[in-house]
Amino acid sequence: MLDGYPRTLNQAVALQSQLRPKDKIVVIEIDVDPERMIGRMITRLVCPKCSAVYNSTSLKPKVEGICDVCGGMLSRRADDQEGIIRERFRAFVAQTLPLRGYFKQLGFIARSMACVHRKR
Repeated sequence: MLDGYPRTLNQAVALQSQLRPKDKIVVIEIDVDPERMIGRMITRLVCPKCSAVYNSTSLKPKVEGICDVCGGMLSRRADDQEGIIRERFRAFVAQTLPLRGYFKQLGFIARSMACVHRKR
């Protein structure tokens, strides 16, 4: 299983060239509303000790600022700023979105899924 690779058309072509005829590729496309994604990322909290992930609006720790798992102090990732996230999304649209057509043409897209928000 590959997660986050390939990200560009050149990477997809390179990957395809390394496959044997019996190798199978199945692509699952997940639709995510960009504004919802940005909202979740700018409110994300992480534990630097154990890497647990929380959200200050939808998935809060039991004690504000403290990791439920290890007791570490939660913080925000340096790149979880709205401007940086929007730039990353623009790069995704420019570089990764063309893979949809490439994989669809090859018949690799199994199905499209919508991202569903859930609380734990």
